[in-house]
Amino acid sequence: KIGKLELQLERQNAKIKDLEEQRTASHGELEGEVLELAVEGTLRNLFPRDGINEVKRGAYGADIEHSVPSPGGAVAGKIIWECKKHKNWNDKWVTKLRQDAIEANADTMVIVSTALPDGMLTFGRIDDIFVCQYHEMPIVAALLRHAVLRISQVQAREEHMMTIQERVLEYVSGPEFAMVMRGVMQGYEAFEENM
Repeated sequence: KIGKLELQLERQNAKIKDLEEQRTASHGELEGEVLELAVEGTLRNLFPRDGINEVKRGAYGADIEHSVPSPGGAVAGKIIWECKKHKNWNDKWVTKLRQDAIEANADTMVIVSTALPDGMLTFGRIDDIFVCQYHEMPIVAALLRHAVLRISQVQAREEHMMTIQERVLEYVSGPEFAMVMRGVMQGYEAFEENM
């Protein structure tokens, strides 16, 4: 009878331990969700005309996709945001975010985290990914958004210049230009003969 009671007690303790682990895990997810909502809300307040889209919980991808519109209304670029509320930094986040950027066709990647990598005291970069804490996020967002817009403008200008060069080359190598040049040459030769 004592053995049976000990077995029941052991099973109950195991069940209690499982329930506590589930509660702790769900509490951590809830805190992470709160950080994500705070980042999303801040982005919406800072840039009300931008496309700020939350990636649904459980769906593949970064937490937030931020589409930056050009002055003409087209998408100038896309920033993806990953929010992490953890005690320690994890390098696997970088690898995952790079994959998310490929899937989302994003130009810029940011991890907003409560834990920074070793040696990083304030916002910075790990290769091509920006890392910051929540209180630094508004400044980082404004800087990155500005950079995305500038790069888009430069690319548009280069594309425009290329089309002008292509049109000039097409005209110069075409039959119309050849006829005009023949006429000019004939006129010049006639002028030379009359002198």
